[in-house]
Amino acid sequence: MEARMLCCDWGTSRFRLRLLDSASASVLGEFAADSGAASLAGQGEEAFRRTLLDAVARVLQDAPDGPVPRQVLISGMAASSIGWRELPYASLPFPLDGRTAVTLSLSPLPGNPPIGVTLISGVQSGADVLRGEETETIGLLAGREDQALLLVLPGTHSKHLYVAGGELRGFKTFLTGELFSLLTTHGILRHSVRPGPPQLADPVEAEAFAAGLHLAATEPLTHALFHVRTAALLHGATPDQGRARLSGILIGAELSSLHHQRMTGETASLPLLIAAGPALAPAYRLAVRLLGLDPFCEWVSPQNADLASARGQLVLAARLGLR
Repeated sequence: MEARMLCCDWGTSRFRLRLLDSASASVLGEFAADSGAASLAGQGEEAFRRTLLDAVARVLQDAPDGPVPRQVLISGMAASSIGWRELPYASLPFPLDGRTAVTLSLSPLPGNPPIGVTLISGVQSGADVLRGEETETIGLLAGREDQALLLVLPGTHSKHLYVAGGELRGFKTFLTGELFSLLTTHGILRHSVRPGPPQLADPVEAEAFAAGLHLAATEPLTHALFHVRTAALLHGATPDQGRARLSGILIGAELSSLHHQRMTGETASLPLLIAAGPALAPAYRLAVRLLGLDPFCEWVSPQNADLASARGQLVLAARLGLR
């Protein structure tokens, strides 16, 4: 087994590379940047290779002394149509030991010894797709694969995943984070909203967030969104209140399906497991509490949610014989 491994989560907008101790899954070094797949799309494979080479050099330069890693595993959008090399999706049901994952070995990175590069593809349902979240799911559910649950992964493209019998059996994608980013940087609402996550420790922002949740439950989405503008024009809402209201509307729209299913008994027997990172956890915790879903929820700590992708890659590395 290799003592150390490089694990890369290459998203649409963000790039993150970590050096992990294979035995303990502890992070020995890390580099992150805004060099996501979208920023490199159309520049050819060499642009992806250069970005990875630079990141590997940075991580290894700052890492504590130890054996040189011989593998880097990459999950996420690097295997997509805008990525380094497009790979076909695996299909549902997707076993959580990763045995049906689609992977591809690329030319190794130069070094002494050379560092192997392996891309991990995503999963498709016939109506929806994901890339990277399957690896996160493997990492989050290691040791509890046979439990039936609904896993919620908040993010730019939030995912709700149905897991049972050691398999990923279904999922839905919600453009929650992407819409928030677009609406706070383009269009009329940008004049009424401060970018960034709401600061819900402030009771004024928390009240605006709750108002957004209520709008999502009572008004059509596009009409609810315009309330962010009118709250500023007619009632003097500040940009901080605007971002909280907008966040409440979008998160409320995403979670409304879970609320409806819970209230109608459609998934009454399934617990909810929510894995939100540090930036999004406060908003999702408040939304879940205000929607009455808290008694059915279990929360992954923000730290464990943040490490899920890398830990899932270690599981896949063992499956592929790379550790």
